[in-house]
Amino acid sequence: MKTILLNLLIILFAQAGSCQNNKKNDFKEKYTNFGACYNDRETIQNIENKNGKIIKINDNIWAIRPDNNTNMRYALCEIPEELKKENLDVIFSGEIKKIAAYERMAATPFHMKELKVVEKK
Repeated sequence: MKTILLNLLIILFAQAGSCQNNKKNDFKEKYTNFGACYNDRETIQNIENKNGKIIKINDNIWAIRPDNNTNMRYALCEIPEELKKENLDVIFSGEIKKIAAYERMAATPFHMKELKVVEKK
């Protein structure tokens, strides 16, 4: 009887722990409409479900800085007003677009496919 009770308690605690781990991936909002900027450019790489932060470059330009590469900035196109928050944690997917050799840009052209605002714990 003690063995059965002990096994049930172990299973109960294991399940409770796994529920808490799943909550780390919760997000508040999901956005998928970011206009058609940069669609005419060649896609050089696809990005899927990367963590990053929204940053303000100047009054007109907002970008995403990936957490794993703080030197990179991906330009956001037609960003909704509610996302214009400095250092907002997000998970994003999209296409990195090509920059011509003669161009100088504040951020790499990026076509956003999906952006999720990460729930702060």
